[in-house]
Amino acid sequence: MARIFSTDQLQSLLDQGLSQKAAAAAMGVSPAAVSKRMKRLPPPSLSKLTPKERQFVEGRVKGLSQTEAALQAYDVSSRESAKALGHTLSKTPDIATAITELLEYHGAGRSRRVQKLAEHIENQDPTISLRALDLSFKVDGSAKERQEQQAPTIALVDLSQFRMHHPNEKTIDVELEEE
Repeated sequence: MARIFSTDQLQSLLDQGLSQKAAAAAMGVSPAAVSKRMKRLPPPSLSKLTPKERQFVEGRVKGLSQTEAALQAYDVSSRESAKALGHTLSKTPDIATAITELLEYHGAGRSRRVQKLAEHIENQDPTISLRALDLSFKVDGSAKERQEQQAPTIALVDLSQFRMHHPNEKTIDVELEEE
């Protein structure tokens, strides 16, 4: 008959510095049972967060935007406040680590997402392929670099010296307005 043990019991023994094998022996279960339970434990980075931060992280991992996750987790006065809060929270190292680890925990880590993106880039449908290619540029930051390189330069030119002629031979003087 299998011995039942709680995750809290296991975590308590591990926090005391016991190895998984020693914790298994202390609880009278097999090391394989402990290993299996360990795989189901949420990432340790989540324990460093407040309950609201955890809720924000879980919302982000479920696919909510920063704003939506902040609205769901916090009592904010406006959507603009939620947007600012979501941006600030996402920049927090503990939260960024928790999001990364939770994605890994759910099997959607960076390497898995890149692999899936690569599959879509090779799709026969050009709409899907081009969208995936666009996303890949955003993922590695090269889309932003390219935008900055191609940013148009706008220069004001004084056209007051030119005259324009219309087909009906009227002449229009063009003058710059003073700011």
